[in-house]
Amino acid sequence: MVRTVDDVQLETVRVERDGHVLTVTIDHPSSDLNAVDATLHGDLAELFGALKRETSARAVVLTGAGRAFSAGGDMSWFPRLRDADALHRLRAEAKQIVWDELDVEIPIVCALNGPAVGLGASVALLCDVVVMSSAATIRDPHVQVGLVAGDGGAAIWPLLVGPLAALLRAASASSSATSHPGSLSPKPSRLR
Repeated sequence: MVRTVDDVQLETVRVERDGHVLTVTIDHPSSDLNAVDATLHGDLAELFGALKRETSARAVVLTGAGRAFSAGGDMSWFPRLRDADALHRLRAEAKQIVWDELDVEIPIVCALNGPAVGLGASVALLCDVVVMSSAATIRDPHVQVGLVAGDGGAAIWPLLVGPLAALLRAASASSSATSHPGSLSPKPSRLR
């Protein structure tokens, strides 16, 4: 059976349909900052797989509930990933999230309402258009916490902000990439 966005049951993501527009809101009930844990990671995989098969919507608006789009990985989840099988499943699912998001045929507009960190940053940056509020920041702290970025951020940053800005961002292990609300700036001086 082909599962569409109307068929999937998601715990951490709300999907609302208004005519031909789908509004998708990351809304993790146990995390005020929409931190990524096994449930949200799985829901994102289900969501983008279903959006690939969407036939009636003409656009998707993707945002976060509360004060963050997604504050990155839930550090309390990480110890469970020490198991090689769990880590392998996570890696495969993360790869599928990126590929499925890229394969969605309808445009995805990210309404970035607050911090987008780690996987949250990658999901936001892989959208077709990113509109940022004045409270929005984009960061990928993988190096800062001793992890290799495996969720697509390392590939998408250079394409969006240019190789020099991406290198400077990686060297500082942080990236607040806004020059003013509503834009993503490739200016290295603004990348911390």
